[in-house]
Amino acid sequence: MKIQVRKIAEKTVEWKDNLGKIHKEKVQYENGYVEEMEINPKDISAFSTMKSIRLIGIGKNLYPLTLKSWKQAKKELAKTDILQKLNYSKAS
Repeated sequence: MKIQVRKIAEKTVEWKDNLGKIHKEKVQYENGYVEEMEINPKDISAFSTMKSIRLIGIGKNLYPLTLKSWKQAKKELAKTDILQKLNYSKAS
C-alpha cells in the first residue's frame, strides 16, 4: 500500500533576550513537500479517523497524511477490516 506523507522540516531559531543571553530553539514546520512511502497494512498500529488530524501510526512512528492519501488509506483499510480493529472509540 502506498501512502503520501507530509514532510515536517525543522529549523533552529536564535534570539537574544533583554539581558543579552542568546537562546536557541528548534521549530518544526510543514514545508509543503510530500514523501511517498510503501507500507504493509499489517504494520499499521494507529489510524486517525478524524479528517482534521489525518495521522497514521506505523510501528512507533506517527506520520501526517495528505488528504488524498488519507481518503485512499481509509477506504483500503475499511475493505480489509483493519480499520475496525484500530477503532478505539466507545461502543454505545
